[in-house]
Amino acid sequence: MSRRIKTLIQSGKEVIFFMGITKNELVELITQQVEKGFRDNLGKSFGDSDMYKELMKPQKNKMFGTLESDDNGGFFNKNKAGFNKSYNQIFGNEKDAILSDGGFNSLDDYILAVKNMSISPDVRLRDMSEGVGSEGGFLLPAELEKKVLDANLEDEIVRPRAQVYGLRKGRGNSLTIPATADTDHSSFEVAGIVSYWGEEAGTKTETQPKLRQISMKVNELYAYSETSDILLEDSFIPISDLVGKLFHQNLKWRFDNAFLNGTGGGQPKGILQSNACGEQSAESGQDASTICYENLCGMLGKLMPGSFKNSVWLAEISTIPSILKLSLKVGTAGVYFPVLTGAAGKFNMLYRPVIFTEHLPALGSAGCLLLADFSQYLIVLKEGLRLETSRDFKFRQNQTVFRMVARLDGQTAATGGLTLKSGTVVYPFVKLGEV
Repeated sequence: MSRRIKTLIQSGKEVIFFMGITKNELVELITQQVEKGFRDNLGKSFGDSDMYKELMKPQKNKMFGTLESDDNGGFFNKNKAGFNKSYNQIFGNEKDAILSDGGFNSLDDYILAVKNMSISPDVRLRDMSEGVGSEGGFLLPAELEKKVLDANLEDEIVRPRAQVYGLRKGRGNSLTIPATADTDHSSFEVAGIVSYWGEEAGTKTETQPKLRQISMKVNELYAYSETSDILLEDSFIPISDLVGKLFHQNLKWRFDNAFLNGTGGGQPKGILQSNACGEQSAESGQDASTICYENLCGMLGKLMPGSFKNSVWLAEISTIPSILKLSLKVGTAGVYFPVLTGAAGKFNMLYRPVIFTEHLPALGSAGCLLLADFSQYLIVLKEGLRLETSRDFKFRQNQTVFRMVARLDGQTAATGGLTLKSGTVVYPFVKLGEV
């Protein structure tokens, strides 16, 4: 890099503050632009050579992990929503980070360094402090953060099936997602656009598309744990397994609970609290605290047609006896077929998967059974789980306090139901009402 550019960076505090990026990030951004100019100049003289073609292959943006050149020379958002996305896919990382990148030999080495920070400050943590570094708050190494988030992915209900966006460190705490106002097909308005038939040379009717913005701002989730110093020092179980397992189990539980039940005030807006979740009323004369076959048929009839292929049944544990009793009589010979089928711990009902969970209300309450297309739920994850610790708070009890902080938000993509051409109102989520 030229001396002139280095001088600009050293004196460019106002520019760095305005852009909301660090000096190192600005250096990398300028370096990328210089490299691009160098390649363009080479192309004028060596455009037909194999070496130049190899050089010009699309490269991932190392700074933000969001933009990547496509085959046509354009750009698309690499962090666009996707399903079952791993840590590296969410945040656009090119390769797995390793602890040795920060000078740590193991996860135990890192956690002990954080634990003992108030007694013996560790210089390796200098670049990992955030906000309250002097009080024991440090960003987790990418390897540990990846381990926590990816380990939970297989066991969680909502996140693997939802549209997940990642916010890189230094990119703010909010995200605006463009969307269409697709609420009524009865007037031939689809995806916020009205279309018309007409002759080739006829006058065209002008229309304005209905677009909207979905604004999401991350909230902080705190996971708190108190651990005996003697247990930490004498346990034959690695401290990373002891502390890390507690936190990843807690985050897994809280993520699903918030995405389903969250109020939206300082936390994600859960599906059951959203206007995008329709409700199927109990049948006339239906016994209290039961589920009948007509309930299932009614719920399926309220689901958006485009959501059938993605839909999943969620049922609270207490609904199992009632669901097991559901059956269909075939013919006049008294042959019955169970509605719930499955094998090896995997179940289906009306040809859709069934997941039993504790995150819904008990049998008889509204929402004890849910038919959901989780691809219509949006999640934003902020990169950088934070680990905080204190030995002073529980000094008399000889305990160390750990706290992990995750930042995220979630809400449904739709704001309500969709009116079909027939006038029927359907939803991406449908719950059974109070019985």
